[in-house]
Amino acid sequence: MEHRHHQRVPVDIRTFIYRRGLPIATGRMRNASPRGFFIETDYGELQAHQRVLCEMHGGGEPGVGMRRVSVRVVRRASEGVAVELDEGDGPLATAMIASVLQPAAAAEVG
Repeated sequence: MEHRHHQRVPVDIRTFIYRRGLPIATGRMRNASPRGFFIETDYGELQAHQRVLCEMHGGGEPGVGMRRVSVRVVRRASEGVAVELDEGDGPLATAMIASVLQPAAAAEVG
């Protein structure tokens, strides 16, 4: 039984993973919540509790650039990793994800 405190939102955001300032992997953020997200990647060297930086790219929408946030790996799966945002980066990541979702929501309405 899963005990989630926040609803996940499906997303599709290109993501780069950095360790010690160097890029180590690429992937796609597939779902997100205010506390973390799941990155689909075939890079298998990430370990639980490991701290890395994730660079999220907004996909070319106007006003949406790239942002780096600090995260901690909480779970590994065959498809990728689940990460938890550092407290200070939560609002930044939430704003970034919201800015990517807004054009998609507008397209569904129109």
